[in-house]
Amino acid sequence: MGITLNSSILLTKNMERAIRFYKEVMGLELQKQFETVAFFQDGLVIHDEAVYLSYIGGPDQSPSGFKAVYYYIDTDIDEMYRSLQEKKVEFIHGLETQSWGERVLRFYDPDGNVIEIGDGKS
Repeated sequence: MGITLNSSILLTKNMERAIRFYKEVMGLELQKQFETVAFFQDGLVIHDEAVYLSYIGGPDQSPSGFKAVYYYIDTDIDEMYRSLQEKKVEFIHGLETQSWGERVLRFYDPDGNVIEIGDGKS
């Protein structure tokens, strides 16, 4: 396994407003954008909140309600999935393929934050 932290994901109720803020106010360069997710320089990702919550089954699924999303990339996501299963991690969902083609899995950390691991192939 070769897991690395790739980005932090901020959820937003208004993609246009958030993208404009990070471009115009913060001066960040928008590197890539899809309908519900935008990737900025230095690993910042803005994601439509309602869409992201649909990935994990809706709001407040963890005991304390999650506070952040941490996105990792793993060079062997299948092996990572097997390893996490062996460690009895409680998944939000197992391996799934997103609409843009990336394979991901999601689970909560002990504090209720979402950990997302993808194959980085998007």
